[in-house]
Amino acid sequence: MTLKLNGSSSGYTAINAPAAAGSNTLVLPTNNGTAGQVLSTDGNGALSWVDKDAAARYFYSWRNDGSNQTITSNTITKVEYDSTRQSHSAFSTTDNKWTATADDAGAWLFISQISFYTDGNDGNNCFVKIYKNNAQVAGGYNWIWRGTNDIGHFVGHIQTLEVIASGDYIESYGRIEGGGTEAFFGGDSSGGHKQTSLVGFKL
Repeated sequence: MTLKLNGSSSGYTAINAPAAAGSNTLVLPTNNGTAGQVLSTDGNGALSWVDKDAAARYFYSWRNDGSNQTITSNTITKVEYDSTRQSHSAFSTTDNKWTATADDAGAWLFISQISFYTDGNDGNNCFVKIYKNNAQVAGGYNWIWRGTNDIGHFVGHIQTLEVIASGDYIESYGRIEGGGTEAFFGGDSSGGHKQTSLVGFKL
């Protein structure tokens, strides 16, 4: 059976029941809802307007292969990133931070990883830190003592779950002590790509 509603000047809108219709009643909501909402059922035929699930919001930023960010020994330094992949344009490689928009408000998981590089024989005291609004909210401490003149790498990471409001911003910082050349390393084909990275996704 078809219910056909004719337009006032031309055409029509038709609603068809399935061939084997069974006994099914749908009760429409009493209003038009708001823009972007979709119809939802309670399983008993009552329909209501609900907000559509938001698309995933995320970012992933990293230093490119073979890219060294030279740093000063024993000095907390903000990590600089070369590339980013994200759901929207909230992370900037110009100022190396992610700044939340109004649609980002809610709970987020952030993970920072840093590949430390030193060509001296005394690399130690590695820190990986996550800052929110210029204040540390998570940090990890790793101690190493190399005792050799060979070039060395050490990867450390930290994570945090933060409740985010519009305008909040996230940055990653690191530190290593050493007597040679110290750097944050991007990665290579032998050791792995994207060794220094910052990732965040909304829960």
